[in-house]
Amino acid sequence: MSNILSQFYYDISKKDLNMMGPNTLMLLEELLTNLDMGKKGLRILDLGCGHGLNSLYFAKEQAATVFAIDLWISASDNYKRFKGWGLADNIIPIHADVHDLPFANEYFDLLVCIDAYHYFGTAEGFFEQKIMSLLKPGGYALIAIPGMKQQFEGQEPELMKEWCGEEISSFLTVNQWKRLIGHSDGTELVQIEEMNTFEEAWQDWFDTKHEYAIRDQQFFNNGLNQYINFISIIVKKSELT
Repeated sequence: MSNILSQFYYDISKKDLNMMGPNTLMLLEELLTNLDMGKKGLRILDLGCGHGLNSLYFAKEQAATVFAIDLWISASDNYKRFKGWGLADNIIPIHADVHDLPFANEYFDLLVCIDAYHYFGTAEGFFEQKIMSLLKPGGYALIAIPGMKQQFEGQEPELMKEWCGEEISSFLTVNQWKRLIGHSDGTELVQIEEMNTFEEAWQDWFDTKHEYAIRDQQFFNNGLNQYINFISIIVKKSELT
């Protein structure tokens, strides 16, 4: 791991064991590599924030104002966590459904969604209607999601279906995401590719020895990793929008 997130990563993801799956800070670090996000003090939407690890990073290290949204994690629980880090004034925890977000168009400089977008963003037109509309001209959407290395003809592997059940339909390939996101007149940059931070992010999760982590590792030991990957989606909204 480079110096972008290293000390902060050890402080919160290791000491407090706030991970809910593969280490989101590692995935965020890869998204930020070689990407000039400009000035500090940005207004950021952390969509599907979980326990808010990425929100804490942006608030602490980038002096950002972060709106931390999750449907499954209590906003009150996240508020206590942010308050414990002395960042309650910098992060606004919200319990909300992504299909009904309470924000004005072009409100955010940056939208980040790590290990969550696949749960709600696979419908045609969703990205342009629900995500791009929230970004200011010149703003970025940074997304990291689990996906599949290749599209299967016919039945998906039984191992995958046993592991993720009905969620298997949300595991798409790089090419499938390229078709869903695509370029449009409103985008200046669209970059969708397989990520390098796969084994490291998963191994950090396995090392927590959480009961779900132990289960996931058993599936990996049986060959699950030959089918899945992580996919990065980086989109910049056109300055001329």
